[in-house]
Amino acid sequence: MQYVIETQAHALGYLYFHDRSAKLNKPGFPDLHIVGYGRHWVFELKKEGEEPTAIQKKWLSEYLKAGVDARAVWPKDLEQVIKVLQDGYQDYVLRGSKS
Repeated sequence: MQYVIETQAHALGYLYFHDRSAKLNKPGFPDLHIVGYGRHWVFELKKEGEEPTAIQKKWLSEYLKAGVDARAVWPKDLEQVIKVLQDGYQDYVLRGSKS
């Protein structure tokens, strides 16, 4: 799932970051950050059957309060995540904005 999201983000021209050394981070820090075209997403990537921990929920909640689209995503959500990225890019193109 991570690879697919990162590949789509790259293809659409977004910047993205996934810390490969997550065990060195603060507990609960979200897995994937994507920015571009005036948008910012934070994704906590979960396997089917997994739920975010309390501290992961706290991080996502604080990002949401700051106006960031932050969410936990599961493999079943992959199509929706790709659509959100595509829609963000298309909105940018239709506006004719410059980065």
